[in-house]
Order: sequence, then structure tokens, then C-alpha cells
Amino acid sequence: MLMPRYLSAVAAVLCLASAAPCLCSPSGLNNIPTTDIAPPQVIVLQGWGNAAKGSGPAYFAGVKFGATPDVEVGLDAKARPQGGPLSAQVKYRIPNPGSVTWALAVGLANLSADRDRAGEPMPYLVASQAFFSWRAHLGYSAQKGASGLFLGADFRASPALLLRSDWVRAGRSTGAVSSVGALWTPPGPVALEAWASFPRSGSQDTVLTFKVDWPLSLTPQ
Repeated sequence: MLMPRYLSAVAAVLCLASAAPCLCSPSGLNNIPTTDIAPPQVIVLQGWGNAAKGSGPAYFAGVKFGATPDVEVGLDAKARPQGGPLSAQVKYRIPNPGSVTWALAVGLANLSADRDRAGEPMPYLVASQAFFSWRAHLGYSAQKGASGLFLGADFRASPALLLRSDWVRAGRSTGAVSSVGALWTPPGPVALEAWASFPRSGSQDTVLTFKVDWPLSLTPQ
């Protein structure tokens, strides 16, 4: 498992079984946060697993909540093996009623009482810009020991399918991690995500992540 000093600039709670990060509580792409916010008064239950060659699978659980149209909060923890500490995140999207094509958000991820295992908190700033069916994302993490830029893009291939890719600096040992993946929202109560993360270091293997999101609205239908 990734040691705290090598946590990715966007690895809020989520160390993989190898060296690649996976950001799952703050709304975002594969391994980075974006300006997206969980829908207001909607709880999103999350479960995901990571697998890499030579390592047993690791499983995580999390929840995020759209407290307001521009505020998201969340909690995450490693479930097994050897359950990890509980970590929190909060994100605020700056209101921008004059534009529907760009957005700006600030956040704090990986906030835990057990920094020895969870790593340092990660303050970040991120901007998103829409271009027809594409969106581009650029941000900066100020996490101690792993500060730096992150970027990504997504493409709406169909109403149910979103293709995603991102890149993030991942600390001194791995240098950087890139990823490609997709989000599928079939008819029904859950959304499915999958992606592959590729550490820049040749000594570390590709990590596959599979994730299920189950949104639950608190607003009477």
C-alpha cells in the first residue's frame, strides 16, 4: 500500500493497493476532483475495489452528500483488508450564474485524525471549462509533500456514457499517474465506473478500479 509521503496530490482518502491514486469521495473524474457537486439533498453511497498485478484486491466504502447546490461533503474509509481510518472531504463551487460553460471550486480532501495512515490533508483549487460535448479540467493541489498541478478531460459519448481521462502528479516515487476510464449510468438506481491507472514509474503496475454509485434522494418524490 502507498505510504503517506507518496500519496497523490489528489488522493484524498484513497490509496490504491499499489502506487496509483484513486479519488472517489469528491466528485470528479478517475483520480482527480472537478467542479462537479453531488445533487442537492442527495446522498451517494459508494463502493469500489482496486486490483493490480502482484497485489491482492483492496476494497473501499464512501458516501458523499450535496448539502447545497454548491457544497458537497463526504466520508471515505478502506474496508478490507485491514480497514483504514475514516477521512472527510468538503468542496465549495463558487456560484457563477452568468455562465454555464465554466466553473471554479475549492476543496479540502483527506482530512483525517490519523495522518500516519491516511496521509496529509489536501487543499485544492480546480476549474472546469465546457466545449460542446467536451469538458476540460485544471487544478492545483497544495498537499504537503505532493503539491502540484492535475488535469483531465471528459467526453459525453451518449446520454448514458461519459468517457474520462486525467493526469496527476503522484509524489516523488511515481512521478505521475495517468488514467483512462468511463462512467455508465444505465436505467436503474446505480451508476457504474471503471478505469485503469498507469504509474509513470516502470516498476509499478497498472491498477484497475471498479466502482458502484447509488444515489438516494432525501427530497420527497
